Amino acid sequence: MLINNIKKPIGFFFYDKTIYYITYEQKITRIFSKDVYKIHHHVTYVCNELFIPYLKTFEGYKQAYQKLFHQHVLIPIVLNPSNIFIPMYGYRSKSNILLNILEIHGMTKDHYGCIIHFLNGQSIFVNKTCQSIKKQMNKALFNHNVIK
Repeated sequence: MLINNIKKPIGFFFYDKTIYYITYEQKITRIFSKDVYKIHHHVTYVCNELFIPYLKTFEGYKQAYQKLFHQHVLIPIVLNPSNIFIPMYGYRSKSNILLNILEIHGMTKDHYGCIIHFLNGQSIFVNKTCQSIKKQMNKALFNHNVIK
């Protein structure tokens, strides 16, 4: 799959780039980096494409993670040391947000959820409590022995 008429698969296109977050709504995946990239595929397909440069598949990664850490839902995705994502909802849901936990600058509690602020100044609203997001972040960092 090519992105924005560039003759590189998306896994190689984003290989050395920092991704802030990924959203999936209405059958469109958007990758927010320095620019916004729109891909007309499901988020699981895009994640599988992002794993190609690392010689992995998304399903194989999920199975290995489940066996190692006994976590079967909301499995974090580690592409490389600068891109560690946590999903906000199930991977098969009709909408999802994957946050790069190493690029989060702060969180603000809102009435019905949490506003995530990133290092580049962008922010996104998530319909989850800040406490549950922090718990997910800490578990992902602990499991991968990453010190922020």
